[in-house]
Amino acid sequence: MAANTAVTKTGAISGTDPSFILRQTINNDQGVILCLKYTKGTEANVTITVDANNPSLHPYGILTTAGLAIGSTTSKVANSAFTYYLGSASYAKAAVAGGTTPGNDVIVAAKYGAVAFDIDATGIIWAIEATDQVAEEFTTAALAVAALPAVVPGRARMGHVTATKSDGAFTFGTTALNAANTTVAYTSLVDVYRLTSLNGILLSAYTLVLTATGNYRIPLPVISSEKIVCANITFSSSAQDGAVIANLVEA
Repeated sequence: MAANTAVTKTGAISGTDPSFILRQTINNDQGVILCLKYTKGTEANVTITVDANNPSLHPYGILTTAGLAIGSTTSKVANSAFTYYLGSASYAKAAVAGGTTPGNDVIVAAKYGAVAFDIDATGIIWAIEATDQVAEEFTTAALAVAALPAVVPGRARMGHVTATKSDGAFTFGTTALNAANTTVAYTSLVDVYRLTSLNGILLSAYTLVLTATGNYRIPLPVISSEKIVCANITFSSSAQDGAVIANLVEA
């Protein structure tokens, strides 16, 4: 076991959904193992969930789909509840059924427009329209998407929407997304990955039955080219009075 520990978090568990984040830099193409030591309190078991993210290769930071769709206000874009990462911190955004206004660009008949949706740490959703799309008059949805600006630091990209209207202008924020003779496509991004299994056991069913203090090794699979990994480890149990010591090391 290589002694390449990045960050160690130690402390008593409190609350109903405690979590902490570990960051690890891998020096060569080796596997990564999360070494977890859980000190038992009065609880009988503890459930573990693991998310992994490489910010350098996964720039959008979305863990679960935002489910972009037409809003209850039909000129707006709705989203479902989802989880996203900014740097090494995770955030949860509630569903917005009414939707977010997708800008105000006017796309002439039979041309295509695109708008991206980004979110910041406060939960504000930003509509980012394609650069110069009014003047460019894109002939395909792909060209409009290619003109979307890159996501800026401090935000995560939820996805994008493209629109065209065959019999007249399509005005973002005014024209209904289900108006006659319109074609609208919704693309939701998922960039971060949640580990689905530990030692071949489905993670959703992975519960440690605790009878005494124990040391548990959990293999964290990482693509060899991914040199930086952020792992968010969430613990939940019926009685939050244990203690956790954990660190990431190279295998």
